[in-house]
This record gives sequence, C-alpha cells and structure tokens, in this order.
Amino acid sequence: MFQHGSLSIQDYYSTFLTLWHEYADLVTTDVPIAVLLTIQTIHATTWRDQFLIKLRLKYEFVRSSLLNRSHVPSLDICFGELLHEEQRLSTQAILEQSHGSSGTTTVAYAAQGRGPPMHSKNLQCFCCKEYGHIAATCPKKFCSYYKKKATSTAHDSFSVACSVPAPPASDYYTPEMVQWMLISALSTIGFQGNNSTKLWYVDSGASNHMTNNSTALCHVRPYASQFSIQIAYGISLPIATIGDASSKFTDVFLAPQLSTNLISVGQLVDNNCAVNFSSNGCVVQDQVTGEPISKGPKVGCLFPLFLLVPNFSPLSSIKSFACNNVSDLSMVWHCRLGHPNTQILSHVLNFDLLGNKDRSSLSLECDSCKLGKSETLPFPLHTSRASHYFDLIRSDVWGPSPVSSHEKFKYYVTFIDDHSRFTWVYFLCSKSKVFHTFNEFLAYVDNQFSTFIKTLRTDSGGEYLSIEFQAFLASKGIIHQCSCPSTPQQNGVA
Repeated sequence: MFQHGSLSIQDYYSTFLTLWHEYADLVTTDVPIAVLLTIQTIHATTWRDQFLIKLRLKYEFVRSSLLNRSHVPSLDICFGELLHEEQRLSTQAILEQSHGSSGTTTVAYAAQGRGPPMHSKNLQCFCCKEYGHIAATCPKKFCSYYKKKATSTAHDSFSVACSVPAPPASDYYTPEMVQWMLISALSTIGFQGNNSTKLWYVDSGASNHMTNNSTALCHVRPYASQFSIQIAYGISLPIATIGDASSKFTDVFLAPQLSTNLISVGQLVDNNCAVNFSSNGCVVQDQVTGEPISKGPKVGCLFPLFLLVPNFSPLSSIKSFACNNVSDLSMVWHCRLGHPNTQILSHVLNFDLLGNKDRSSLSLECDSCKLGKSETLPFPLHTSRASHYFDLIRSDVWGPSPVSSHEKFKYYVTFIDDHSRFTWVYFLCSKSKVFHTFNEFLAYVDNQFSTFIKTLRTDSGGEYLSIEFQAFLASKGIIHQCSCPSTPQQNGVA
C-alpha cells in the first residue's frame, strides 16, 4: 500500500496523482460520457480523502484541521496548505539550529546595527552566494533584468530568481526571508488571499486563463461570446462570466464545473510577460522591467503557481480610484487622517486645510472606530463575604518573575480566606508544585484551626485543572469554582 513515508509533499503529491490517474483510466475506460462527470466528482472526493489519510504523523495537525471543516476543501487547496506547512516546519527547524551556532560570514541584507565594521570582501551576497557585494547591488538579481555577465546561463539565473531563501546560521534575517516566514505562518492559521486559496497550474496548451472560483476574480463581467471550454472526452463546459485575477492575469474565464485553475502561457506572453521553466520551478516576470510577478515549484510534471502578489499594482489602484465617484468625502478623509473624531475633522474642514470640501455630509459610521475605541464595560463590585472562616478560599498563582530568588523561586501562590481576608503566601519553583503546596496548606488548616475547607475558587489555570488536583478535591468533598473565561474580575480578590 502506497504511503507518504519520507517523501516530500511535492514528491508525494506527484507520485500519488500518477498512481491514481492510472487507476482512474482503468475504471473509466468504457464509461459513457453522460455519467463520466458524476464519476469524476466522486473520484475527486476519494482522491482528497486518500491523499490526506496516507500523510505521516508530522502533518496530523493540518490533516485534522482540513478534515474537520464544515466544507472539506479540494485536493488542490489541501496540497497548497500542506506545502505551506512543510515550508514552515523547514524554516522553524533551521531557525532552531541557527540559534546555537555562529558563523564567520555575514550574509548581505543584514541590518545596519552596532558592532565592528566589516570589509566588503567578507560580505556574502544572499542571492548569488558570491563574496564582495550585497544583494541590493547583486548583478545577478532577477535573472532576465539584472544580468551583468553575458555568459551566465538561463538555468543559473533562474535559480537565483525563484529559489526560496533559507535562514543563514546567524542572527540576521533578510527582508525576503522575513516575507516567506510571514507567508508560512499566516497560511497556517488561515490568513490567505483570494488568489492563494487554490493553486493555479501553468498550461501551455490552454488558450485562456480559466478558474472555477468566483472569489478569486474581481471586475467580473458577463461573457458575451458563445465559445465554451473543451476538455477531455469531448466534453464542453460553459463559460459563466469573465474577470481579472490581477493586473497581469486578466480576462479569466469562470467555469463552475472546471476542476482546476489553469494559467495560459500564450495569454501571459500576449500580456508582456516572460515565463521561464526549469527543474527548480516556474517564474513569471514582466518583459519590460524584469520584475517577478509570480513563481512556483515543479511538482512532478506540473508547475503550480501561488499568486501571492496583490491583485493590482499601486498605479492601477490609483487609476481605479480616480475613475470612481466617491460619494462620502468625509469618510475618505477620516480614514486618511488616521480616524479622528467628528470634531477634529470638522475643525480641519472649517479652516480649509483640505481645500474647498463639502461639509454638508459630515457623518461618520466607521466600524473600525467602533471596535478600536470602544471601552470595556465596568464590572460590578461584589461586597459579600463568606459567613465563616475557611468556607471559601481564593487562590491564584503569580509569575514567572523576571529574576529568580536565591532559592530559585520564580512563582508564588496565594491562599486567601474570603471571610477574614487573611492571606497565606507560598513560594514556588514551578507551577507544577501548586498541588503539593495545597496539600500542605490543607494539612495546616486541619491541624491549627481544626476545620476544613469547603470551597476553593481559582481561575482556569492548568495547575488547578489537572486530573490529580480534581480527583483530590473530589475525595475531600471540596467544591472547586472557576472564573469564567476572559473574566478575571470574578477572582479579583486573589
């Protein structure tokens, strides 16, 4: 039985698809076209489930997160999130190794901080790995645009352009490294743009960009022509609408029945883009400036792209804004000036500091201000106390202290009698000693006061909610009361 084993996510995905396509070809050999779409839909769900089930335990968290969603995503989306998780784990492992090591070579792009000056011959370029210059002045940066030597090959230049930077063995991190760290971290908790929610595959045989995800498009408009998308087995898929995925990925066909997002190489070339392929992956650049637009790895014989660039460049955003009719100028200036209140904005307008603006519609309904400037409601004070000594004991743990004591104490736990407000303080080396300390306090109360504790009130800290602690309280008949989440005021006495 085929398993993930020690393969990378890319190799596992490629091998899995190859085996599954061989199986699908055997099953659908003599199937009529009328029922072929139904079988393909069922197979798509089976592909995804089998792909996730056979992952190794290293990706158990991502697998559980994907399968426990109300709508389990498609195989392409699962593959994309697993790629991000693999990159995050790899980056984390390298960072952990680099904390204990120190290198003699400083990689370029390092921050200009304190320390002795360094000679330029000792600096190593982060892009080309050569010495004597930094990445900002690297002649090989962005292969097709910054090319100093005419003898440099396309493969070498592409490797510089599309390689994913790995952290060096030092405490300096380049802007590119930080960018990829943020992408990996944000993709783990779900912060992804519309274009990165599903992979886009580069296809030289596709006549046009096409997708089945309407949320990945903007400027959606009706499709007037009568053409349709021709796929395998002579099946035609209707084109619902047409839209733009970014400033360079325009006029994208939307077909809801399409199973995969496709990027047409011919359409990119017509849009003044250069597409370079190699064993390292695929990179799309602007033919005029050489600016990278998108890049992706090589997965088997496929080239998936992650559209991590913004949907539109700043210049196109300015043009779009200039063409729009802004109905509420006061709201626009409210956002530009850092969300001031109505009085401040009115004062600025009255002195004509913003030009001759209309003051008649000065009404602000800003959701950001409502959330950011709102105040916490007051918590009502509760003055009642327990009627007898030790009927109610309040407890809380403080720490860790930034400086340890001579006895290596970093925490302390308090036990407060609610009736007398008398307080006992015990110093701790760790939170795990809370249960042992409570046993000592309980024996002290029993021996010195000849009474028992009836109720213990704490927060929901793990030191109080352990199985051992809860079983002990139940055996002694002590009621344990916990404060509600995000409401520490309920245990404010402690």
